[in-house]
Amino acid sequence: MRSGRAGGWLTLGGGAAVGIAILRYLTGGGVSFGSTNPSGLLILAALALFGSGATVLGVGGLPPLDGTLARVGLASLAVGQLSLLALSIVLAASSPESIPSLPVYPLDLLATVAAELGLVLIGVALVRLPGLPRLVGAVLLAGALALAGAALASVILRLTLPGHTVLWALVLAIAGNVGIGLLAVLAAPVVGEDSNPS
Repeated sequence: MRSGRAGGWLTLGGGAAVGIAILRYLTGGGVSFGSTNPSGLLILAALALFGSGATVLGVGGLPPLDGTLARVGLASLAVGQLSLLALSIVLAASSPESIPSLPVYPLDLLATVAAELGLVLIGVALVRLPGLPRLVGAVLLAGALALAGAALASVILRLTLPGHTVLWALVLAIAGNVGIGLLAVLAAPVVGEDSNPS
């Protein structure tokens, strides 16, 4: 039980780091992935906390995060977030001249797909349950859908999206992550449901 709650606190810490980064963005500060400026370091910290939290919860999650589907989703989310963390560290440590030779796009794509899949699986596992888990699941699914839509529009359709469009898609996904942490910390009971759904 302690490990599950620890995973929840790690996830909430990631949400706090992202929240500060978003506030910097809204007040005119730049936010860039793979940089060593303050906002870039906040993103690094958030990915580390989110990925660590998802890993801990995947191993020792509390109800309603202890079902098979939720645990598979947490594992996929952890792989995606920690892979994005590793890629961000590599980019921050690389010289601008060496970046074009790195396989940034395929690695970023694989990490993003893993994280998106994790959000969807956890969302599906939670949305079937009553109360707070259902709300968190709905936010996770909305965030995953918004991020997928933004990626489809920018990468496949070659559309230039306003910065705030992508920002709000990220806010939804981050809110879902924070909801996962909140469920773990509160160990929200699920009345009338099996706490280990397949």
